[in-house]
Amino acid sequence: MIFPLRKPNYDEKFPHLNKAPIVEAVIDLRINSTVSWNDKILKEQIKSRLPNYTKIEENHEIEFKVTVGSPQDSTNKDLGCVGIRAISNDGFYIAQFNKVGFTLSRVKQYEDWKTFCDETNKLWSLYRELLAPKAIKRIGVRFINRMLADYKSKEFLTCFRDAPKAKQIFSWGIENFLHKDVLRVPNTNYHVNLIKTIVSSPTKQNEVAAILDCDVFYGEEASCEWSDIGNHLRAIHWIKNKVFFESIAKKKIKEYK
Repeated sequence: MIFPLRKPNYDEKFPHLNKAPIVEAVIDLRINSTVSWNDKILKEQIKSRLPNYTKIEENHEIEFKVTVGSPQDSTNKDLGCVGIRAISNDGFYIAQFNKVGFTLSRVKQYEDWKTFCDETNKLWSLYRELLAPKAIKRIGVRFINRMLADYKSKEFLTCFRDAPKAKQIFSWGIENFLHKDVLRVPNTNYHVNLIKTIVSSPTKQNEVAAILDCDVFYGEEASCEWSDIGNHLRAIHWIKNKVFFESIAKKKIKEYK
């Protein structure tokens, strides 16, 4: 069990990892409703208000219809623009101003939690100004960690504290695995989707990557005020750290200090 059955200590300190294996960090705020949607006006407003996010793209919703027995009759229909994606000039941040909410991703050179939250706060303030959401229905934080490992020696099995063992079925060897847990943090309304798996390297034949994908979320209605969001993010950040340090082998963690 990752969490003890007691009230979480959100002030708990964790070791700082100078070489943390984070490949993507996401803060996602889903909303209940906005003012009427006008993607053309929104796109121009974002262009004029975000000089550090000059690459602007549209997110479109596509409806696919597949006809059984007649693949040639299958069709797809563009249902229109449902979001505007703005990419920072350095390519490190991707902000999505969507009908259903706001998402900020840090996809390169993750710095620290405070910097990430400060950027989210700034862009969320603009989202509120332009789209006037009534309330938040889900606050989520997702961190994807990628740890390189040798495949031949099955080094990937040593990355996790609780990786599957070869003796599960007749001591057959493990070539790969995919494990998912859905957890609820005791005494709270926070939940965790936790995935552990292995992916092959696109460049090195004998190298794979052990993936720890941690999605922590609060699924109750919340205020759009940043002070309230910040309180939830503080709790979620503790949960994310707790999951990471309880899931990764201590020997592996030392490599990232």
